[in-house]
Amino acid sequence: MNHPETILIVDDETLNLEILSEHLHDANYQTVRAEDGKQALDLLTADEHKFHAVLLDRMMPEMDGLEVLIKIKQNPQLAMLPVIIQSAKASKIDISEALEAGANYYLTKPFDGTHLLAIVELAVSDYSEYRSMKANSNDYPKLQSHEEFHFRTRAEAQHLARLIAINCENGEVIAAGLLMLMVKAIEHGNLEISFDKKAKLMVSGRLREEVKQRLEDPVLGQRQVKLIFDKYPCEYSFQLINEGLGLDCHQDLGNGADQTSESAKKTSFLLKNVSFDKLEYSGDGKTVRASHRFTADSSP
Repeated sequence: MNHPETILIVDDETLNLEILSEHLHDANYQTVRAEDGKQALDLLTADEHKFHAVLLDRMMPEMDGLEVLIKIKQNPQLAMLPVIIQSAKASKIDISEALEAGANYYLTKPFDGTHLLAIVELAVSDYSEYRSMKANSNDYPKLQSHEEFHFRTRAEAQHLARLIAINCENGEVIAAGLLMLMVKAIEHGNLEISFDKKAKLMVSGRLREEVKQRLEDPVLGQRQVKLIFDKYPCEYSFQLINEGLGLDCHQDLGNGADQTSESAKKTSFLLKNVSFDKLEYSGDGKTVRASHRFTADSSP
């Protein structure tokens, strides 16, 4: 199968670039290489529509992968671009920080080629659907000032995130943070996958299988997440309510010093200060409220 999609590979190790390129070329993807974070950002901003996914090394000199990731998610033209973090760091905290910073997927080194291609295919497919939806935005409903949605799966959450992205000012940046919260509400809330469990499943490449099994469970699989959207004169408001376990803004990052690490501060900044102006948890964490202010004259 020929893939017209282009993948940006970012790694400061030449051997790693060669290995990743070989796997992707064998699957007929086009690739572009970057040897550091600055070069990657220059390539991305030079042509914001060229790439369909980014394979990003976490540990790089001068500008590490998390810094690059946050800059991507801060850019309204790039925020929905899927980023796959690749790293030999595979602890709960390492994975959590990357996901909190907006990573769509986390790939641990050494990786299996089949697992790599499965993740890339999923990321590219998701982004292609978003691009198609954006190009045909007139075919999709316009959000009213008050809307309520229910969803069970990541695919349904992604569709809602895309709908937000094409309907709101700065929508891509909002949608990137909202999708993060929606996935948490599904996996950690309704399906009761602890973050310790999720981290292990991601390392082993079994997360999707576990999520599928739990969605087929007669109890867990029937739970839904409710999304309430309100548009005010200068603010978008989002309320997420799950039917399972409560969430907490710090639970994924552990306790004590881990919460105040420089990486934790950076990733927390993305969710609370880039995607949203305000983020609050209530009802034992089962309800999350987020808001994003905008300029009244420029709202879609």
